Amino acid sequence: ENNIKAATVQGSHNAMVSDALTTALFNCKDDTERISLIQKIEKEYQLDLAYSWFIQTGNEKGKLMVSEDFHKQIIEESISDHVEKVEVIK
Repeated sequence: ENNIKAATVQGSHNAMVSDALTTALFNCKDDTERISLIQKIEKEYQLDLAYSWFIQTGNEKGKLMVSEDFHKQIIEESISDHVEKVEVIK
């Protein structure tokens, strides 16, 4: 089951790329497929993207997956109480 609840993609490029990729992430079956898709887009269009997604793992709690660039942009204290774990994607 795909429990992704939110996704964000940022970069210094056309906003339509971010919108399309964010939507596509919801249609991926798992994290491996999401990471592969992002890497393909980055390579094909020579982009450096910052991205994250939240996967609900239980009673309003979940796991926040973040790229290194996105992790640098957020402050640990700003993460919601609903996030049980943060994993940085390298």
